[in-house]
Amino acid sequence: MKDIIEYTKLAASTIKEIADAAETPFLALTASLTMAILGSFEAEKSNMDRWAATTKQIHEILCIIVTLHTKSSVLSHAMLFAIKEFTNTLQQLLASIKIQQGMGKIKQLFRQATITSRLEACKSTLKGNLETFRAFLQAHLGHEVDQLSTAAEDYHKQLLTLISSSLPMVDSDHSTSVTGTLSNFTTSTSSLSLIPSAPHIFHGRELELQKIVKTLMGEHARIAILGTGGMGKTSLALAALHQHEITAKYSQQHFIACHSVKNCTQLLSLVASHVGLEAGRPRASRRIADYFMAKPHTLLILDNFETPWESTESRSEVEDFLSLLGEVPQLAIIITMRGTERPAKMKWSRPFLGPLKTLSESEAHQIFSDIAGTLHNDEQVKALLDLTGNLPLAVSLMANVASYESCESILAQWKTSSTTLLTAGSDTTSSLDISIQLSFESPRMTADARNLLSLLSLLPDGLSDSELVQSELPIPDILSTKITLLQTSLAYMDNTRRIKVLVPIQECITRVAPPSEAMKFAFRQHIHALLQLGSSMPSGGMGSPEFLAQASPNLGNISSILSDTLHRECPDEIKNIRSIINFNTVFRMKNGGPSPLMLQLDKSINCWKGEKIHREYLLEIIYSAPHYMDLLNMEEKIEAGNQAHQAAPEEEQARWYYGLGLHYQNVVHDLARALEYQKALLDLKGLQDFSTIGHAWRLLASIMEIMGRHAEARTSSTKAREYLELTDDLHGQAQALLIELRACYSLGDFAEAGRLCSKAQGLLEDCGLQSGTTAKTVQNHKAEIHLLKTEYLAAQKINLTLLDSLAGNPSPSTDRAYAHINLALIEIATISDSASVNAHLEAARAEFTRYHYTPGFEHCDIVVADLHLAEKNYVQGRKALLECLAAPKAVDETVMFCMERLADFSYGMNDLSTTLNWTVVYLGLALKSKNLLHIMKSFRCLGDIFVGQGDEATAFSLFNIALDGFNFMDIHQCKADCMFRIAGILEHRGQNTTAAEVLYKARPLFERSSQLKDVAKVDAKLAALDSAESPRITSEATAGVEVQPIAV
Repeated sequence: MKDIIEYTKLAASTIKEIADAAETPFLALTASLTMAILGSFEAEKSNMDRWAATTKQIHEILCIIVTLHTKSSVLSHAMLFAIKEFTNTLQQLLASIKIQQGMGKIKQLFRQATITSRLEACKSTLKGNLETFRAFLQAHLGHEVDQLSTAAEDYHKQLLTLISSSLPMVDSDHSTSVTGTLSNFTTSTSSLSLIPSAPHIFHGRELELQKIVKTLMGEHARIAILGTGGMGKTSLALAALHQHEITAKYSQQHFIACHSVKNCTQLLSLVASHVGLEAGRPRASRRIADYFMAKPHTLLILDNFETPWESTESRSEVEDFLSLLGEVPQLAIIITMRGTERPAKMKWSRPFLGPLKTLSESEAHQIFSDIAGTLHNDEQVKALLDLTGNLPLAVSLMANVASYESCESILAQWKTSSTTLLTAGSDTTSSLDISIQLSFESPRMTADARNLLSLLSLLPDGLSDSELVQSELPIPDILSTKITLLQTSLAYMDNTRRIKVLVPIQECITRVAPPSEAMKFAFRQHIHALLQLGSSMPSGGMGSPEFLAQASPNLGNISSILSDTLHRECPDEIKNIRSIINFNTVFRMKNGGPSPLMLQLDKSINCWKGEKIHREYLLEIIYSAPHYMDLLNMEEKIEAGNQAHQAAPEEEQARWYYGLGLHYQNVVHDLARALEYQKALLDLKGLQDFSTIGHAWRLLASIMEIMGRHAEARTSSTKAREYLELTDDLHGQAQALLIELRACYSLGDFAEAGRLCSKAQGLLEDCGLQSGTTAKTVQNHKAEIHLLKTEYLAAQKINLTLLDSLAGNPSPSTDRAYAHINLALIEIATISDSASVNAHLEAARAEFTRYHYTPGFEHCDIVVADLHLAEKNYVQGRKALLECLAAPKAVDETVMFCMERLADFSYGMNDLSTTLNWTVVYLGLALKSKNLLHIMKSFRCLGDIFVGQGDEATAFSLFNIALDGFNFMDIHQCKADCMFRIAGILEHRGQNTTAAEVLYKARPLFERSSQLKDVAKVDAKLAALDSAESPRITSEATAGVEVQPIAV
């Protein structure tokens, strides 16, 4: 048994390495779950052999996955679904083992039948998983036998791949040739990549290049490069961008391809995403302008700007945005646009750069020779160039064809095709179409290559090799077909190794040779499977990092292929609508806003009233509500949803009520309505979906927490865990524990909160999510507990570690913001370094701004108030506290923070009478919220008031009561503060020896809470007491003595 466990550990380690290298979904979780299960088996020691068969099955499945992944780095959707099911089985098995091992022997005796049943079910499912993987392996081995006969042909194709990778590729909208390799020229997420390289072949635009460089070296450069398609506008812009003096002046450079955005909203989302701002947030144009305003000299190139500008509905908004960018003095702007008209509302640099013209004969000939070589007949070359009209892209395409075929053969083909192709006219645009079609109809282009090019013309994001294989298009040897497209320069590989089609070619092919229904249908099936895979991810669903890594490079493709289904009748209509709904989930999680397809779907979805798909649509609208509040009548949608779900199955009703609970809690902030819908969910009599019930209790607990009803929040959270345990939902249990532990430390039970924190961390480790978002939240809470207990150094360490773990993630994060808030508070509580505090505050505010999280600014304001008090600027501190209290929606946490300081007479912000009033209010609020920490702090504040009034006896009693509470909560600084005050009263009574004993016990508490100034005060007081009369009392004499309240 020990040997098979070691072999299985080795297989799991290999799976982990594959997961890290290939980013295959589920594999990282599979590896961690396997290691956790093996650890549980080993823990049984004497009874370990009973797991031998199970371990062997897991080992065999892991080996099959390794074998198949080694043979092919691309796994089919069916294989990925099988891995997902295997992962689910491992999760259930681990949960069952953990439950059994966590029980005592008596409990196991009573629940033996249930435990055995669950374990047997897991073993049966595992056996089914093994049969599935054996079938995959058998099919793959049969395929390998077929491949042996074509080994020589495969080797030849590999050589072609190597050769093609060194060939010059066609650049977008070429200036003079199009052989510059494009880096991320188009699309959704890939627009965040590297700056495209300079064109390798560049002739005929030297004068324009000089003008652009001269303008850029001046101030306020605003340049529009105009011309027809294929005239070389993009290459000219890139040539200017890569000039040495330009790169020296503009330390920040952004190249943004705009061809995939259709209006101002999409343009703002694209630019915001490119510069690292959260897309889809209010006042996006101002946030983008502010971003550039805060940067040094920056060059911004907006390529294919005609696409968002041409729409008459949004043209004015687009021009307003461009004008707003034009107000940033250190921002230089270049746009490339088809046509001869510049956008209005922008003060363009003078003199204007005129629309680009065609090349001279010599310049066109030079480009042709650079690409096709010089061994061609000059008269035939001239004849070919005459046909191109010396349009740069047409010249480049024609030269590329000539590099593989004779000029004579090309001229013969032209004679047969020009009769039909020239019927639309013989201008330069028609000449471009002819050049593209000539390449399209070249003998080197197979039928499969034409089909693939037609489909790629519909996919702005292009496709990776793995996606080409996974999509299972009706093309037998698709990777060889890809090579054909690269060799004819009708497609190119970008920096992320995705095959793409240039914009002019996209437009031409889409018009003259659109993809067949069979190709579109096959690719839609791939999209359906991809989105279905996302909805079944074990943690986070569509928002899980594993799925987003797969989906993000394809957002433009998915949008394009699904948009096509909205404009005509398509088979599998319900599948298409469901994919649009699922895509909206992905889109809003990635870009912070909804997909435009959902609004288009809104016009036709009503024909499905009464169907499940209509209810799914309404539920997704509810989840997207923050983005639709100004676009749709949400109350009307909610009413429609309520009616639609009246006769729906109870599981659907439950999901609807749950969505409404989230909506009213997080969007409308109507806790009463949120509470109403969660109770309606829990009142569903026939509901057997324990997962939904568990999450409903968790949401109910969250609502109670916000309402300050912490005891009820704790009870509801416990209930949630009971249901989620029945479904083996370890992640859900961990999320419920977070609410429960927050309720514990709100009630002052920090020891229990710490225990629950560790339990939540253990659950996340058991389900392989120890590095996920929830795990970071657990660490945040652990830091919060240390902070509340005044263990500042421990809290500081956790927060710094958390910031390090988030350093590589550019997305806005409240975890990152609150780490900065906590670090600022720690600085104030310990060394009061105002520069460091302000740096943390600035970082937190920036994060809250990006996330549009307004409650966060309130927390920043209370930190500012606390800093004023630490710097003894009491007037400003008092003013800041009162302003925080006066905020329209000040939360309980903010109110109690301010009340604690206003009630503290030691700050000297108010006279004794005014401070007493604040203290009474503080105590009343603390008692109402049942918050033990604030109750004890208010007693300590009252004690200070009575000392000020000369009533030491009452003050002494209050300090002892507070000390008793702080002892229970183990809050070091608060204990020491009370003891210091008690020692003062004892000294005043003449009980110097007892006072010294108390101070010696207070000193290590001040040290542990990093209160070095207070330690110095204690030392000074001890020295005074020692010199006065009392015998020297050493710290050794009181070492190990537990701190207890002093008897009154």
